[in-house]
Amino acid sequence: MGGLKLVGRAVLTAALLCLIAVNWAGAKDTRASWLDAQEVLESPGPALACDDACDGGCDGACSGACATGSCTAFPAAAGMNLAVFVPNLKPGFEFTGGFLLLKPGADNLGFATITTFLPVQNPQWAVQTLNPDYQPGFTVGARYIRPCSGKDIRTNWEHLRTSDSTFVPVDDLNTQWISPFSQTGPSTSETANEVGIFHLKSAEGSVAFDYDMVNLDMGQTVNLGQSTQLRLFAGLSWVRLQQQLISTFYNNPDVDPVPPVIAPANPTLEYIQLSNTSTYTGAGPRLGLSTEHTLRRVFTFIGELSGAVLAGWQQPAEYSFAGVYEDAADIEQISAERVTQVVWTSDAKLGLGYTRLLGRSSILNLQSGFQAAIFINPFSTYETSTNVLPLDIGSLSTNSMRHTPSNFTLNGWYASCSVQW
Repeated sequence: MGGLKLVGRAVLTAALLCLIAVNWAGAKDTRASWLDAQEVLESPGPALACDDACDGGCDGACSGACATGSCTAFPAAAGMNLAVFVPNLKPGFEFTGGFLLLKPGADNLGFATITTFLPVQNPQWAVQTLNPDYQPGFTVGARYIRPCSGKDIRTNWEHLRTSDSTFVPVDDLNTQWISPFSQTGPSTSETANEVGIFHLKSAEGSVAFDYDMVNLDMGQTVNLGQSTQLRLFAGLSWVRLQQQLISTFYNNPDVDPVPPVIAPANPTLEYIQLSNTSTYTGAGPRLGLSTEHTLRRVFTFIGELSGAVLAGWQQPAEYSFAGVYEDAADIEQISAERVTQVVWTSDAKLGLGYTRLLGRSSILNLQSGFQAAIFINPFSTYETSTNVLPLDIGSLSTNSMRHTPSNFTLNGWYASCSVQW
């Protein structure tokens, strides 16, 4: 529920920004070389405030209304004329290619805990979390604009592959260890002071994301005044997401614990590893709007907001455990069947554009700005909750499990170039 409330606030904020941008439109549109023919839907006449004028005599703009007795006109658009019409967009095909620099995120990127057991009466725990960097991707798309209608059909594909890792050693070998969330102290089979995981002294975490999204929509463009264009669109979205989270904990049997901890060493164990891979594939309807507001001549301010409801298949993470020894490996796994899952998603863009005529029939358009997206609970995993035997024996030995869902987010920068002819 917290994630949905956060998304609702973000959508409301973006919608208000779009309305503000529309209401502040005041610059004169200079893109009229191919806007000769316009279908006017509504063009209010001069704003009249005639009541006082009729009471005290007719003059100026109210004289005609007073003469005919029609003193009932009210100011339009708060005293401003606002023509709403369908522009005659330049017809033809448009092809787009773009560069993405995006930072992925999820709710389940914590992979280890450092435990400091001294002083015994006040132990401390520090969660270690992966923080993915901005990484490159690409987008390609195409659009066809129908003549004399303001209508178009558009498709685009966004693609991103990321990989991040981190290595964390403990600061004090004698008073600290690092371990998975499922066991940060003695297991249920150990005594209070017996800690088999004491010899886990360093850990490595890695996460990889796969992201592919394809959109197909039909749009209708409407001008609000001479400077602002609003495109309303509806269509379909398809998405495939994957997350792989791996955590590895290295054994150091050469360190002796500080009393009162007892920790028998296992010199044959090299490391233990936990691996989770969750995927989601779905499709569904998508609705949205985009705006372009002319700033000065060939420069535009761009905003876009859309949302989709996707129905598809979710494969919960297959929790794989490996205890690796000098000459053997113990492999154990928690598996789960794929399930149907409905995922709500929203994305937004904010940027600047530059438009230039190329000869008499082609248009070059450059855009750059910020974009962000959120997917609600496309990933999930089943994990061990409490271990009966210490992990350092190389066995999972769980007596309870938990189910953990996770959101997926993207944010970062985009730059695109499109050519229309």
